Amino acid sequence: MTTQNPGLVTIEGMPSGACGAITWWALSGHLLLEDLADGYTAEGLSPKHLPGLPTPANALHRAALQVQDKRTLVRPLDRSGMWEVLTESIVKNEYGTPSCLHSFECRVELRPDGTGLVTPEDHIYAAKILGSYRVYRQALIAHDISVWLTGEVHRLQGVPLRDRGGLYFLPADKMAEWQAIARVLRGCSSHLVYEVPALKTEQTVEAILSAVRKDAEDELKAMEEYMAREPDLISTKGLNSHARTASAVRAKLEHYAKLLGAALPDLTDRLETLTGAIGAARLIEQSTKNPEALGVAPAP
Repeated sequence: MTTQNPGLVTIEGMPSGACGAITWWALSGHLLLEDLADGYTAEGLSPKHLPGLPTPANALHRAALQVQDKRTLVRPLDRSGMWEVLTESIVKNEYGTPSCLHSFECRVELRPDGTGLVTPEDHIYAAKILGSYRVYRQALIAHDISVWLTGEVHRLQGVPLRDRGGLYFLPADKMAEWQAIARVLRGCSSHLVYEVPALKTEQTVEAILSAVRKDAEDELKAMEEYMAREPDLISTKGLNSHARTASAVRAKLEHYAKLLGAALPDLTDRLETLTGAIGAARLIEQSTKNPEALGVAPAP
């Protein structure tokens, strides 16, 4: 069976002529990072690519949201890491006009030592919130996994096929690692990662090159905007970050040129110009901070 999707001709199975695959995912529930790490070990994947745990504040907020419903609200307070739980009710005044009345239920806060506190401690919600907090300290929700998978797609030189994301292309030589990640997720959660092989046709090449162009242009635009800033708004840290991005964009453009037999010379030229500008700016930044190191005489 063949299907048509964003200009890509796809077929079931991985034929020898496939240049990669279209991939997407369906996420449900949460998983423990420990289980994910165990799966990575079993598959021989590098643990350095595992996602991180949520911060204690995020974990406690997620726990507090477990008691929220149509009439129970969780609102942040002025101090970071503190929320109040309110019950909302509808009341009518003497004229019959309805209005909302909020009644205080309890306060949830993150202590300096990372533990959670619900006040009053004997409140009916306390056990549920604190129990959920213990889980969320070690768990990743669907949003965490989606952000992580999107990052993994880019690390494996994949490109989004839609502006709003959700559908990606991965080159064939990266599919083995991606499939291993998918197996780990299937084994330790209800998350599912799908893939459909993409046959290398004229339409395929056109669609993928369009996606590669959009992806690279977004990165180049961000770099160009940064380099157009006033000199005092450009830092060594920022320059180093954009230099790493430029290196990653170059590697991706070269990878797809080899994969598809088609290059994007205009983007390559822009990238080289930017790389040169970043390198020059880094030298200027270094000479300003340490002129002797570069053989530049200090200003009198």
